[in-house]
Amino acid sequence: VVFCDDGLRMGPATRSILGKATALVTRAAAAARFTGKLAATLDLVAPADLPVDRLVVVGVGKPKDWTPNDPVRLGGVALGKAGGAGEVAVVAELPTEPGLTGAAERGDPPSRAVRRGYRRALDRLLDRLLGSDDA
Repeated sequence: VVFCDDGLRMGPATRSILGKATALVTRAAAAARFTGKLAATLDLVAPADLPVDRLVVVGVGKPKDWTPNDPVRLGGVALGKAGGAGEVAVVAELPTEPGLTGAAERGDPPSRAVRRGYRRALDRLLDRLLGSDDA
């Protein structure tokens, strides 16, 4: 399970893992009219260039426009799509955020507020996907 935003952008680790299959995701998204809208999904069965039986792409929409419940919703979508699978790998990485990317490209650390917001959104998503003792 991987995540993309409403522009079909994925995070750097996700792109690295997918490798050449990133182009396959783009072609499949165009054919299925998948735009990366919040909670929309794209299923690719036996994707070429990947050692998996199935790849699920979950749209996160625009993370900057999320409500507090959206990470939980996305975790539910990911878990629902993975249901029944014997083994599941989730790349819990949000698509590249402009505030983080711009600072990284300049060699500057991102602002505390940007890091904190990104970390909180990712923590909520991971808690939902992996389970949490206090959830």
